[in-house]
Amino acid sequence: MTETEHSTATSPVKRRHLVGGAALGMLAGAIGGLAGGVALGQGAALPRQKPSGRQRFTDKVIVVTGGTSGIGRAATLMFAAEGGRVVFCGRNLERGQQV
Repeated sequence: MTETEHSTATSPVKRRHLVGGAALGMLAGAIGGLAGGVALGQGAALPRQKPSGRQRFTDKVIVVTGGTSGIGRAATLMFAAEGGRVVFCGRNLERGQQV
């Protein structure tokens, strides 16, 4: 390897800094995402959507997993409001009884 080739090649030290910086960035992003998710899960008001009034799901059976919270809960309520016969499961029995 000539001297000019060696100076333009990525050295192990530069590579280590690049990988370390990328790992630090991913860690910061993960922490920020986790903090944001916890903040949203702590009693944040979800936007209320009204049923369309159309009974699009009359005589239909809908199965929803995760129906005790979040999007699954909202989907369960909307399907039922639009005439569907909804079967759902979730991890929290008390919240499931409220739905």
